Amino acid sequence: NFIRTATPLSGVFYEFVRAAFSSRRKNIKNSLSIYFSRPAYEVNEILKTCNISPLLRAQDLDIRQFKKLTEEFVNRRIL
Repeated sequence: NFIRTATPLSGVFYEFVRAAFSSRRKNIKNSLSIYFSRPAYEVNEILKTCNISPLLRAQDLDIRQFKKLTEEFVNRRIL
């Protein structure tokens, strides 16, 4: 269901999810910061905007949270 509704962003979505899982044993803030070469404070701000704790790991997020984060990264022209 979600994939059908997110068709315009589906490739971007998968890239984002891959980025989130790219660093083992890292929290979501550090994984995204490393993958996108962005300062941790910038990623932290985005996570707060999306009401997601920067201390969570990628496996703790649900699909809606991933979608929200993907959209925010696209809106900020990071992805």
